[in-house]
Amino acid sequence: MSVLNESRALAIGEAVCKKAGGVPVQATVLLGRNRLTRLGGGVVLHHAEVEDAKVIVRALVEGGEGVAFSNDLSDAGLEQACRQAIETARLSPSLSSRPALPGPDDAGELLGEEIWDPATVEGDAEQEEAQLSGALEAARAKNAALAGILCRRGGVRAIVNSNGLSRSGRSTSAYVRFIASCGEGSGHGGALVNRSSDLDLPGLAAQAASVAYAARNPKSLPAGRYDVVLEPEAVIELLEWFSGIAFGARAWEEGRSFLKGRRGERVTGSKVTMYDPGPE
Repeated sequence: MSVLNESRALAIGEAVCKKAGGVPVQATVLLGRNRLTRLGGGVVLHHAEVEDAKVIVRALVEGGEGVAFSNDLSDAGLEQACRQAIETARLSPSLSSRPALPGPDDAGELLGEEIWDPATVEGDAEQEEAQLSGALEAARAKNAALAGILCRRGGVRAIVNSNGLSRSGRSTSAYVRFIASCGEGSGHGGALVNRSSDLDLPGLAAQAASVAYAARNPKSLPAGRYDVVLEPEAVIELLEWFSGIAFGARAWEEGRSFLKGRRGERVTGSKVTMYDPGPE
C-alpha cells in the first residue's frame, strides 16, 4: 500500500480515537512524499526521495487542552501520543472558552477541485532528466552556472475526531528555485505549481541566466537617489522582511519602523494600505 493513501490516513485517525477511552480527541494525520533534486556549479548534484508521516493528537479534558505529535504510527506509537495529549490536557489550566471538537456539520462544504497528479508524485525519470539538461544548457548559453533546488511533492491529510468528524484530502505541488551566476552577477528564477509538468525548467533557467549575464560587470554609482525596477520576487522578499521588522504595531511603538512618526502620510502607491488591528 502506498504511503499516500487516504484510507490509511483515516484508519490511523480512527485508531487514535479508539485509544482515547472516551476522552474527546482529534487526530490530524499527515502523509507526504518529497522528491528533491539539487543543482550546483552547473551540474546536478544529487537526487533524493523522502517519505514522511506524522500524527497530531489534540485532547480536551474539563476545559483543558493538550496536544502531542508523533512520527511513530505503530499501534504503540499511536497509543503513546494519545496518552501524552490526554495527560497534557489534564495538567493544563481550564480555558474560559471551553473548547469543543467540531462535528460533521461544523466542517462545512468542500470547496474547489482536488489537485492530484500521480506523475508529480512518481515522476518520469527520462522526462525530468531532459528538462534538467535543458535548464543547464540554457544557463550555459549565457555563460552562467546554475544552482538551485527542484522539489515535487504529494501529500495526504486526514482529520478524524471522537465527535464524528472524518475528512481527508490530497494534493500535489512542484517547486523550483534557480540561482544563476555569471561573473559578479546573479539572477533568480522560480515557480510554484500544482503539477510538475507545468514547470518550464529551461525557461526559468534562461530567465535567471539572462539577469546574471546582464549584471556580470556591475559599475559603481555615486551616492544618490535612483529609480529602480524590481522583479516580482524582489518585491515579495522586501515585503516579507518589512512585515517582520516594520509593518507591525510593536515595531512602530518601539520606534524601529521607518513608519514611525508618519501616520497618515502617503509612503506607497494609492493601491496599498497597511494597518495592524492589534490583539482582539
